[in-house]
Amino acid sequence: MLIVWLLALMPFVPFYTNDEINKPSGDQIKIMTYNIHFGQNNDGIFDIEGIGSVIKAQQPNIVAFQEVTYNSPFNGYTTMFIELRAMMESLGFDYYYTSEGYNYNIGNAIFSQYKIKSAKTFNYDDWNAWQRNVIEAIIEVNDIEIIVYTTHLTHIPAGGDSGEIRISEVNQLIDIISRNDLENDNIIVLGDFNIVAIDENGLSVEEYTLMTEVVKDIWIEYAPLEDGFTSPADDASKRIDFIFSSQNVNATDCKVYVSLASDHLPVTCEVQFN
Repeated sequence: MLIVWLLALMPFVPFYTNDEINKPSGDQIKIMTYNIHFGQNNDGIFDIEGIGSVIKAQQPNIVAFQEVTYNSPFNGYTTMFIELRAMMESLGFDYYYTSEGYNYNIGNAIFSQYKIKSAKTFNYDDWNAWQRNVIEAIIEVNDIEIIVYTTHLTHIPAGGDSGEIRISEVNQLIDIISRNDLENDNIIVLGDFNIVAIDENGLSVEEYTLMTEVVKDIWIEYAPLEDGFTSPADDASKRIDFIFSSQNVNATDCKVYVSLASDHLPVTCEVQFN
């Protein structure tokens, strides 16, 4: 009976075949930002395999995930991060860093095919629903050092409208990013910002304006005439998931991939570093 109980308490880690993603050797790679909805698909069913299918289809080399959990009530206390890590390692992502989730065990994560030289988490001062934060990871890509950030800003107020808490979070994020050389460093900022760029009156939302005064929206640079909607996954009508970069990072391709593996759609960009 003891053996049965011990087995029941062990986390289930699915078997993944080794189907590694191509790892470029030059100065151009593909990056992705993806809110994975606590490991649940658009129907609310736990489905890490679905996330894996998206990764294999899109072939990114560095992935920033939001809504990563470990033993969280938001998805029935599943072993989500353990299964996510096993799946990503099977695809050749040998390096990862995940932030602390605090009260609801929800955080962000970066997975990379390239060595993460150092990484840390900065917590925002504003506490609402759960602790929001940003990860900073210094990654060595074929002898080129890049600085990658991922964050998930508050959903309050909902709908992508500007809000006091989110403005505060953006200002804190800008302070963190601005510790670098914005003209010469290779900086990427990815995440679920829970804002739209332009409001219903055709005006730039304040949080977006603040961000683009410091870093550029590389989707707009590459595909200014395409909407890039990412939410909701089954009928996307808003672009709330963004990839920003320093001026010296060039985008050569950007796409939104349609999938119901989450309630958000993932965004990828092929980028070239100097």
